[in-house]
Amino acid sequence: MTEISKVRVAELPETPNVRDDVGDLHELAESLFLRQWQPILIHESSPGDLSIIDGFRRVAAARLKGIDTLDAIKVAEKLSPDDYVIVQLSIAIHRKDLTPYEQVKAVESLPVTMTNAEIAQRLGVARPVITTLRCGDRLIPEVDEHFREARITKTDRYDLSKHPKEEQLSLLAELLNGATRADLARRRKPRDPNAVRIAKIKYPLPSGPTVTVSGEGVSLDEAIEAVKKAEKAMIAARDKGYNAKTAQMMWADLASA
Repeated sequence: MTEISKVRVAELPETPNVRDDVGDLHELAESLFLRQWQPILIHESSPGDLSIIDGFRRVAAARLKGIDTLDAIKVAEKLSPDDYVIVQLSIAIHRKDLTPYEQVKAVESLPVTMTNAEIAQRLGVARPVITTLRCGDRLIPEVDEHFREARITKTDRYDLSKHPKEEQLSLLAELLNGATRADLARRRKPRDPNAVRIAKIKYPLPSGPTVTVSGEGVSLDEAIEAVKKAEKAMIAARDKGYNAKTAQMMWADLASA
């Protein structure tokens, strides 16, 4: 059973919050003065060392009204700064408390080493939700300035991130002048599939085996050509009566010659 205890408002620090603006607190303050329906969530890293995880508006409203104590649930387990953001963001997103800009700011404050899939799993949301929010490194500052002021949507912001930075200012102007997402999509230049090179391309066949093409930097076209050449070499080896082990040794000798 969750234990709820009283905590003195004066003992609660000004913990960083994922929300930029707590809004008008007067109605909440009057409600708290009559009765607190929901306890705040705080972290106690050591006896007396408290931080707010959830309930920033209730604490601010209590201070405004001069309320001395609040009901609280204490979390004693160790939490990192990233854990704070994850918990705060998870609670706020599911309650729809955050503005789109606050959602973006919170998600992009997480370490770059965390993948979109990891963040989505911890928040309990679909990965595309995080992909849409986490694109600031591909944007010019002017885009986020207009996004912060709610002149464009988070979807507009994500769509702009798909374009080169040198094109974004003019596309932003078009959006502000009434252009649609479809208009922006038509402006996107086709990407060269060979511009992306990776060290290893793996294709798992439905029957079980995995075809692997590796190198210092392999494009998709180069992988296709490699597979075609490999297929011809394998067919030739089979026709000569070689087994897989013998063929492998022969190809290794040819490669080192």
